[in-house]
Amino acid sequence: MESKSIVMKKLLFIVATVLIASCGEQKPEQTKLEKMEWLLGYWTYTSDEGSVTEAWLKADEQTLSGEGKFLDTTGKVLSTEHIEIQLKEGKLYYVPTVSNQNGGMPIKFKETSFNDTSVIFENLEHDFPQRIAYKKTSDSTILAYIEGTIDSQTNRIEFYYEK
Repeated sequence: MESKSIVMKKLLFIVATVLIASCGEQKPEQTKLEKMEWLLGYWTYTSDEGSVTEAWLKADEQTLSGEGKFLDTTGKVLSTEHIEIQLKEGKLYYVPTVSNQNGGMPIKFKETSFNDTSVIFENLEHDFPQRIAYKKTSDSTILAYIEGTIDSQTNRIEFYYEK
């Protein structure tokens, strides 16, 4: 018969082994930026007036980088924009720099609504738009829109992008 101290040591060894095994490497919680990786890739929206494209990639752990183009029906590029979605202190910021607008300076929009499939950014000081939003509608489609007030009227332009 084993002594009480040997039984106790074996029991402590088993408990310690179980505790160590259960404390295995925990996966860290995803950041908001990681939850937005559904936006990555090349997106196209086509209308009677032309097409809009956006190409997104992950620049680093704090930034998604995008390039947008608006083309007329002949394929001529009418405007371009460089966009960053930046994660700073737990908040997302949408920062576009649009060709021939705002003196070539970036404009910052702050996240006002976020979940795993959509985000809304807002800058009420900007002329138009004041809101920019993206919503994942499937693995290969997103709805984006810009919205704001012009001459006291709310205007919204929607872009139904396909991958």
